[in-house]
Amino acid sequence: MRIRIATVNDATVIATLGASIQQLHHEMRPDWFKPADESQTVEMYREMLTNPAATVYIAEDGHDALGFVAAVVHQRARYPIGLGADSSRS
Repeated sequence: MRIRIATVNDATVIATLGASIQQLHHEMRPDWFKPADESQTVEMYREMLTNPAATVYIAEDGHDALGFVAAVVHQRARYPIGLGADSSRS
């Protein structure tokens, strides 16, 4: 097995992998989650894969994709009860 950083070329395979998870979420909480629809999520993953604040790793066994994990760093602006990313912590 190999784990590598995904590229925009992996958007379709990540959408396929994500569809099974999405379907489970929908079955458990249809009031929160839509049914899986890969045709709509491919573009979402393409955007994520071009976002410099996001890193997506994909696990592969040979030519087979086994799974993925995505991490996105969100920069928060200053707000009344907390310090934003643009402020010092002092």
